[in-house]
Amino acid sequence: NSTYAIAREEKNIDLFISSPEHYIIIENKIRSGLIKETKSMEKKICEYFGCDNVKTLPDKAKKLLTAFDLAEHYYQTDRYYAYACGVVNNQNCNSQIYGYVLFPNYALQTISKEVKDTLFANNYQLISYREIYEFFDGIKDESFLSQKERKYLDEFLMAMKRHTKDVDNFFEEEMKERFYKKILDD
Repeated sequence: NSTYAIAREEKNIDLFISSPEHYIIIENKIRSGLIKETKSMEKKICEYFGCDNVKTLPDKAKKLLTAFDLAEHYYQTDRYYAYACGVVNNQNCNSQIYGYVLFPNYALQTISKEVKDTLFANNYQLISYREIYEFFDGIKDESFLSQKERKYLDEFLMAMKRHTKDVDNFFEEEMKERFYKKILDD
């Protein structure tokens, strides 16, 4: 019976979910890729691990800092992972850290490559909107859902459907709708 907390935009992480056993980073990438970072991580690592300077950092933090220093470049997800490591260290626990990057299918190629290029790529799993859509579509008729939950799930699925397509043709679809509406109005 674990307790958990969900924070939105904590240290710019879209969703940061924590429990005594797990820390989960969820980054949602609609209409954007991962952001490359250019600043030194020394100050951030000290902040994340609650230390005044690099000399007082625990070994785990020093290893993270070395990885950042050796990297040609790193992304925001790498910084988020470092933040989660600091939280786990400061909580004095052995919680597992998991990272997920959610992306629309039309952005699969670009974002997949970016995530594979990240410093801590092995700590993140890519999940497409089609996978999310198929999961929720598969449970919409389950008996454990209330009528109200079904209604909200249907709305959720409608909003998500366009992000499951391989090509982003939102403007084309919008223009068709406007065209049909204009024909019906005349």
